[in-house]
Amino acid sequence: MSTITQIATKIDSQSDALKLLLVDGRSDEVSQDLTNKLTSLDVFILESCQQTKDLVNKASSFQPDALILSIKSLSNDILDELFEVKKACPLPIIIVASESAHSSIDPIVSAGVSAYLVDKVSTERLLMTIELSIARFKKEQNLICELQSTKDKLSDRKLIERAKGIIMSQKNLSEEEAYSQMRKSAMNEGQSIADLSKRVISVFEMLE
Repeated sequence: MSTITQIATKIDSQSDALKLLLVDGRSDEVSQDLTNKLTSLDVFILESCQQTKDLVNKASSFQPDALILSIKSLSNDILDELFEVKKACPLPIIIVASESAHSSIDPIVSAGVSAYLVDKVSTERLLMTIELSIARFKKEQNLICELQSTKDKLSDRKLIERAKGIIMSQKNLSEEEAYSQMRKSAMNEGQSIADLSKRVISVFEMLE
């Protein structure tokens, strides 16, 4: 049985537990304290590794609810790795560090970091931070999806209006007649009006 299959089987038996990917880059007293507190909570640690290397593949394979990064300090190399994770498979990222970040907040936020904790934290605060980070991340993702959907609709509307104008001009039809013809053609060909519009515009530009 593969590692991924073994993990999936364990997850099935703990479906209510939060699933975390833990990167322990310190291996010191504070790090051990964090591990102990996570173990005491209703969470399932999918994997605990010591390096941020190959985080994209790990996050893609395990699909955790959140990534917990235990480090001494935040370096540019770690930020670069987190940027790659955000691009490939966005997820909540919680950093527990020995010291405050020396860089400005903007690149940390841009890298997808949801929370930044310094030194030891209480079990209650740790759990609250994880849950809040996950909740905020889900809300942000929903907003991003809604925004993209709105952009797509606006883009489709522009395409439809342009294609309709072409058909009106070429066939000397009214706006209502042109749209009716477009809708009928789209239904007959089993495609959306937006896709039909792209084709109309493409053909028209080729013939110009």
